Amino acid sequence: MFQIELTLCTVFFSNVNFTVLKKIISEHALAQTKPAPKSKIQWVTTNNFEFGEVAHGKDTSFVFMFRNIDSLPITIDNVRTDCSCTAVEWLNEPVLPKQTGKIQLIYHAPKVGYFAKKMSVWIHKQKKPEYIYISGEVID
Repeated sequence: MFQIELTLCTVFFSNVNFTVLKKIISEHALAQTKPAPKSKIQWVTTNNFEFGEVAHGKDTSFVFMFRNIDSLPITIDNVRTDCSCTAVEWLNEPVLPKQTGKIQLIYHAPKVGYFAKKMSVWIHKQKKPEYIYISGEVID
């Protein structure tokens, strides 16, 4: 992969400073080898729930459950949804190490057809969010 990038840079940029290019490639390679940030939770339920068929205009819900695998208590700072058709509820209390917590997601089924939604779960002092997903088919 790096050879292709180097070749493309050489072709399109004849005045490339190769010291700078070498540094960019090295930083890219280093970024690729860094371990992913450690998650503080492990999903007890799936984090990708398929509702199947849902009646139009009816609320339906699922409870996502997770376990704290960190050595310290954790709290959920926020859960962001990608539309107003989803609502979430969670306790704003610390989840102790090895204990479980839950996030209830409610889907309002506003229109007929297939749906797929992604929510980001922000855990205190974790740099990247966890994600939960729902999907299904709203029928008349």
